[in-house]
Amino acid sequence: AGMANRVTQRILGTLIGVSITMLLVALFGDGPVAVIFYVAFGIVLMQTFVIANYPISVIGTTTLIMTLMILTGDPVVITDVFRIIETLIGGALTITAALLLWRAQNQA
Repeated sequence: AGMANRVTQRILGTLIGVSITMLLVALFGDGPVAVIFYVAFGIVLMQTFVIANYPISVIGTTTLIMTLMILTGDPVVITDVFRIIETLIGGALTITAALLLWRAQNQA
């Protein structure tokens, strides 16, 4: 149950983080001052909440990663779709692997 809860928190944090980042970029653009703010915002959330509230930490991590991808020239509209798809695939693989290992241990 703990692992499934953590995966769910990661997925929700990523979805919210992508949404917040897209909103910030839509409102304030991707100029140098805005990017500095996004990086600071992401780092503060990530570091402040990593133990106290994991989903909020994931929101910060997502904002930071997407901002760094903006700096490399990736279009944010494409980046956000890939981030969501990759997170959903990773979550599904993690839960599937955990279930298979649990079954294997219980059958042994």
